[in-house]
Amino acid sequence: GLVFITFFGFSAIAASAGEVANPTKTIPRAIFLSMMIVTILYTLVVFVIIAANLTEYTEAAMGNAARLFLGPVGGMVIVVGALFSMISASNASILAGSRVVLSMAQLGHLPSGIATINSQTRTPIISLMLVGGAIVLFAQSFRLEKLAHFADTILLLALILVNAALIYHRKKFPTLPRPFRVPFVPLLPLIGIAANIYLLSLILQHPEPVIMAVLWLIVGMLGFLAWKGSQAEEEFLPGEPSRVAQMSMEGQESDFRVLVPIANPTNVAPLIDLASAIASENDGEIVVMRVVSLPEQSPTSREASYVERERRILEQAHLRAKSNGVKVSSLVMIGRNPARAILETARERHCDLIVLGWKGYTSTANRILGEIVDDVVNLARADIMLVKLVGEAKIKNILLPTTGGIHARLAERYTALIAKAHNARLVVSTVVSPDGGATQKFSIQQSLSETVGRINDESSVHVESQIITHKSVPVGIIQASEEYDVIAMGAAGESFYKQILFGSIPENVAKHTDKTVIVYKQYSPVKALVGRVMES
Repeated sequence: GLVFITFFGFSAIAASAGEVANPTKTIPRAIFLSMMIVTILYTLVVFVIIAANLTEYTEAAMGNAARLFLGPVGGMVIVVGALFSMISASNASILAGSRVVLSMAQLGHLPSGIATINSQTRTPIISLMLVGGAIVLFAQSFRLEKLAHFADTILLLALILVNAALIYHRKKFPTLPRPFRVPFVPLLPLIGIAANIYLLSLILQHPEPVIMAVLWLIVGMLGFLAWKGSQAEEEFLPGEPSRVAQMSMEGQESDFRVLVPIANPTNVAPLIDLASAIASENDGEIVVMRVVSLPEQSPTSREASYVERERRILEQAHLRAKSNGVKVSSLVMIGRNPARAILETARERHCDLIVLGWKGYTSTANRILGEIVDDVVNLARADIMLVKLVGEAKIKNILLPTTGGIHARLAERYTALIAKAHNARLVVSTVVSPDGGATQKFSIQQSLSETVGRINDESSVHVESQIITHKSVPVGIIQASEEYDVIAMGAAGESFYKQILFGSIPENVAKHTDKTVIVYKQYSPVKALVGRVMES
């Protein structure tokens, strides 16, 4: 039979790495030694069975061969050895499985309660019970042969994914320190994938256990996605939850809320004006907040002075919003992680849009937009409006480059509201290569006309269209923006990974232009969930 899973016990060694001294050296050494010893023993056993020249080779072949060479005592030795072997294998499976479940719970991929450690035995009692229960369930659900094919299918699929993950991980993080480095990547894992696919094809003649294995994997994935989707977005960030130090609310809450975190007090007026333009047309309110990051071991007596300073800044925001005729509430949050405080506020206050100020670039290593902005943009369950402010010029001319998509539609809707509030001219544009033919330009002009018509139907703002001709899209936008006050655009990136938060075009434009830039990103629950899962 195809019961090569008995050869796979070395996986339990890696699962217990957290409990091994010097694991970077000990684990690889133990895996290779165990594989070598087991291979030698299995090969010798096969030679003995062949030398016995048995008439049939069944599950009892090893015992029959032992009786031929050693008499009745040999048969008993094999039976007792098989019992101890099964007990040992079961113990190793429960050990490895419970440690995997424990690690997933500690990393936030499963409920934290599963990571509970028994105070007396110092063992993960909940994960042990779950894994043991699952083993009993599957053992009672299948006959031995079907159970073997069921386990083989899951194992082979897992090995295919592990080899694929190795190739992807090596390509994505080429400079990551690796105490043990798998040689010959991607050749070796590709050979592993091909071999596993071949072995899997041999099991397909037993469809029932294969179908059950695939169904159980789907159930597990759906359960994992459901759990990740139920987690609050701020739980993905380090630090303790923030708390409200001061809150001011005005009248009845609105159904539409715009959250405006204030990092730079000099940006209060322009950010509130932009938020007001959107909130007023949606009969909404502005939630303005400041985050106080107190040093470690700060005395409580110092908190009042911090809060009073922030309150004066929020008063400016209140006055500005009231002058725009928009309802406003404010909060002073105290927390170690500003991004976490913003996400908590957005979730608890049910905010639909987050307006963030941004300097247009970041000097922080391994960050795209900035330490706080990256986390908020990547994790927020709300639309994002990122604003790079330049000067204090009036908004009279707005350039809106667009290529379609959900982010572009969001940019159209919100930018039209801003143009209406400031009585500004709005120009919708697309960059075309000089090598583009007449047919391409005609198609783009039709698309721009549809965009203009869509904006006119939704608002009364004056809209024009323009085709920008340039080989480089970012450079073409920057050069065309000379006569404009603001460049507004939707995110170009559709990636699930936070390494591409808005797409290279908006990020390059914001970095190299001397104009105010507004970039929009629409929240998509499905893509956000998949993104969180892929990143974790």
